[in-house]
Amino acid sequence: MFTKLKNGLKNWGRKRALILMYHQICTRVTDPWQLAVSPECFEAQLNYVTKNFDIVPLEKLTNCLNTGKLSSKMLSITFDDGFTDNYINARPILESYKVPATFYITTNAMESGRLYWWDELELLILQTAQLPKTLQLKAGAETFKFSFTTDHILDAPVVGQIREWNAGMMPSNERLSLFLSLWKSIQPLPFQLQQEVLAELRSWAGVDHVDKSHTVMTRDQLVKLSRNSLFSVGAHTVNHSLLAAHDVHVQAFEVQESKRTLEGLLGREITGFSYPYGNYNDITRILLRNAGFQSAVSTENRMLNSTEDLFALPRVQVKNTYEKEFANHLQQLVHYEN
Repeated sequence: MFTKLKNGLKNWGRKRALILMYHQICTRVTDPWQLAVSPECFEAQLNYVTKNFDIVPLEKLTNCLNTGKLSSKMLSITFDDGFTDNYINARPILESYKVPATFYITTNAMESGRLYWWDELELLILQTAQLPKTLQLKAGAETFKFSFTTDHILDAPVVGQIREWNAGMMPSNERLSLFLSLWKSIQPLPFQLQQEVLAELRSWAGVDHVDKSHTVMTRDQLVKLSRNSLFSVGAHTVNHSLLAAHDVHVQAFEVQESKRTLEGLLGREITGFSYPYGNYNDITRILLRNAGFQSAVSTENRMLNSTEDLFALPRVQVKNTYEKEFANHLQQLVHYEN
């Protein structure tokens, strides 16, 4: 398998490279979006890529793309959202392999210590032992209604289904149906409305506070991380907003204020940006250029080619797999896209 991948890399018809997209390096009880990679799998993946690719900082990759010097074995590593486990778990493994990485930070989460809305929703809906049988609340202009018939109490079979489920599958019970419906309703809302919906859900569920096991890096942790020359920092908005769902004024705030906050904290220019949810429009791109950003990464799950737009760079999402399955996934990408 590994020999085939090496041969495939040598025979690429066009120069292509890879940007890998990570979020969390930890083990989660539930992981609907398949965003968590265990430290053991992460180390196995690094062990593989360090032997088979030229791992470069993302800034170098984009510079090579801009100057026509892209190499087919180039690979860059990125992290979105700035979770605490990036600092605690990913950082020492990256340092031990001397591997560079870019971390895209959502500034409000960093400064407030607040859970991301989707993590709080997951804890409330998928892990609360017993929920009321009916729910009615306002989610923006929408009135959201839901009634349980069977699954308002968590039992062992439902817990098992939840742990095996991911968002690419059909919901297999009412808890999952409620979670996914609420997720879709909450995602496009302005930040303040998202917080209001969560407060109403906490009250409905009878939960005073939620477990903060998925918080993001503190300011001090980010500063310490950035002092290592292996690591760079990019912006990921203020509130992790679905940018194209908002007008130019909201987008401008999310873009400009995240850059200003990070530059003030780290004392350096921030030139890279990551679109939350991979979502953007023409207004977003204009705002990024005007703010002085030089590149932006998306969530388009494919390899990068020599004619790529610097403000729409694709990334390959990495899942929780060990070395052989990880290598097989990269091999399939190489053969499929040539």
